[in-house]
Amino acid sequence: MSILSVHSQNHYNFWNRIAVSHTLTENIKAEFEIQNRWQNDLYSNEKIWFEDKLMNSFRLWMYYRIHDHLTLLISPISYFENNPIIRNIGDENKSLTYENRYSVLIERNVKILPKTSFINKVGIEYRDFKNSAPDYFRAREKLTFKYDLSSKYAVLAYDELFINCINKDGITIFDQNRTGLSVNYTGIKNLKLELGYMYNYRSQRNTDVHLSENNLTVNTYYSIPKKNKWT
Repeated sequence: MSILSVHSQNHYNFWNRIAVSHTLTENIKAEFEIQNRWQNDLYSNEKIWFEDKLMNSFRLWMYYRIHDHLTLLISPISYFENNPIIRNIGDENKSLTYENRYSVLIERNVKILPKTSFINKVGIEYRDFKNSAPDYFRAREKLTFKYDLSSKYAVLAYDELFINCINKDGITIFDQNRTGLSVNYTGIKNLKLELGYMYNYRSQRNTDVHLSENNLTVNTYYSIPKKNKWT
């Protein structure tokens, strides 16, 4: 595709997410998440996944179950602190960028075989930057196949594409493409643990050099107990 650069740099990151959810009604659930990400520096090219901070954020999600296979997701508030990518010595001292993000997504979850599910999530988000310009919309779509190994373990394979609704000020239409594989463990009541690897090919602002990112991901989800549980 012509929108993708043939030049790239390797980047090694560690992503961590902790989410706590609570069922409010039979069809409405609230979830609060905290994310932390770390990176290696590109100039030394050492694979030190925790070398420098990459991003911190918190976000509130509201889930509305339209029916058994379709859910509306709305994030009315979120806050992101984005550290600069460390390309050269001294980049770690550059200013952070601060962002509020507002998102609306639709998720469709269908079982296609006895142990296999297909999940499609599509939506749009508005990125409201506080100390950089411009603000813009970004569309995203995620396709996931989930295979249940047992009642406690599942394997997920996914691909997620992000497209910017802008092509100026050093920002290109293509934003990033994430491809990943993870394992879920749900053997502890009200708790889900997810460990995985995700490859991310992403553009960079004001350059035609793209990043090839290797990401280790660890996610923890806790559901506050309630009699009428979210299913």
